[in-house]
Amino acid sequence: MEWNLPDMPWDVTRVKWATLTSPTKKVEPSDIRELKAANGKSDVAFTFPEFTSTGKILYVSDEENWWNLFETNANQKTKRCIEKTGRDLGHPLWIFGMHPYSAGAAVGGKQSVALTYGHELSILSYDESNTGSVVRKVLDTGFPHNHVYYVQTVPTGIYAIGFDAKTPMTLFYLDFLTDKVTRIQSTTEVKLEGYLSEPQEIEFPTTNGEVAYGYYYPPQNQDYDAPEGSLPPLLVRNHGGPTSKAYPQLKLTIQFYTSRGFGVLDVNYRGSSGYGREFRQKLNLKWGVSDVDDAVNGAKYLVGKGLADPNRLCIAGGSAGGLTVLNSLLHHDTFKAGASHYGVTDLEALVADTHKFEMRYLDSMVGPYPADKKVYEERSPILHKDKLKCPAIFFQGTEDAIVPPSQSEKMYEAVKGKGLPCAYVLFDGEGHGFTKKENIKAALETEYAFFVKVFGIDAAHVSCDVKFDNVA
Repeated sequence: MEWNLPDMPWDVTRVKWATLTSPTKKVEPSDIRELKAANGKSDVAFTFPEFTSTGKILYVSDEENWWNLFETNANQKTKRCIEKTGRDLGHPLWIFGMHPYSAGAAVGGKQSVALTYGHELSILSYDESNTGSVVRKVLDTGFPHNHVYYVQTVPTGIYAIGFDAKTPMTLFYLDFLTDKVTRIQSTTEVKLEGYLSEPQEIEFPTTNGEVAYGYYYPPQNQDYDAPEGSLPPLLVRNHGGPTSKAYPQLKLTIQFYTSRGFGVLDVNYRGSSGYGREFRQKLNLKWGVSDVDDAVNGAKYLVGKGLADPNRLCIAGGSAGGLTVLNSLLHHDTFKAGASHYGVTDLEALVADTHKFEMRYLDSMVGPYPADKKVYEERSPILHKDKLKCPAIFFQGTEDAIVPPSQSEKMYEAVKGKGLPCAYVLFDGEGHGFTKKENIKAALETEYAFFVKVFGIDAAHVSCDVKFDNVA
């Protein structure tokens, strides 16, 4: 599988293969075949190619908008969509090694494939002769909400990673013979029944008559009740990428807030993955605009539903999500406070000095540089820092090569100079993303302490060693 810049592997890719008739035979150019879309389209993101035990080729294609599973033979004389559905099979290839399906050995002309669209684990069975229907069997994994990642079949069963909103990521094995599920290892162990918020997937209207999505986590703590007639503060979170997605998985950073009386909205703004190619491309040339609009409109939607206090709305995000945070604070009055974790502040600097994988990513997200230099300037918070007009806190690592500490420091100085509550928290030895557990914990606790201070909330169990500026 390959792709050419400026495309990313979720934009346009090519899949090629060759048939080897002898271990010593040299592969000639004429032996190489290239995958073609069944409907003839050329702007297609093929992904996750895999050979079956009989030499057929399985692959995922978004030629009909959704990433669906297809099969072809080596000469491409037969080709079909194994299961056409309005869900994405897979996710953008930021890293390799993740696989949403796995083919078992074909037996008696019957092929079986274990796969997950994220919300459940299934087995598809079908006749390789292209006759007959595809039979789908949904498997009971023992996870109440059946969110599954990374599938691998073995002759006797399936290994996969599953989770739900109240269960951490867990490696499990499902036995074909008994259907028994054995949980092998979890990322953590939690026993917090009565304190964990269950997310609700929401769809809300946004600009240009379009919609965006997200997961809303209501406040939840069995030991406390909110004052009668009050509305909870709301934290809006924005994932990085930006071509990525928020999942309804157990995130203790979210539960930290919901167990303390906050509602949390984890936004899947336009351009997020998991909602088809058309939705994924809605951020093209609009990064720094549409994602910002969706964060703002998601908060307004929950206010309109009576689920959030309009005077206690805050926003947080890291890296690409930090850009969304800063532009939301610069160009809208919706949020009363914000937290930027190593947020992108200078798009020109980012395009000039980034790693090979993303070196042309901004061509599609913002526009070709330097032809669209003006657009880069308009959407770079560092060039508009004097417009910041509400409390903000900045978290940064000293070794960050993508967002140099000086950029966050300049943003902080601008807020401080206006007499607004603010803070600049610098973690020694950290890069673009915090990895030391003590720093992750400190960042979360400090962010929360900052928000409750700004909102005038008399909160218990606040732990913070950082002195906030311009705060009485």
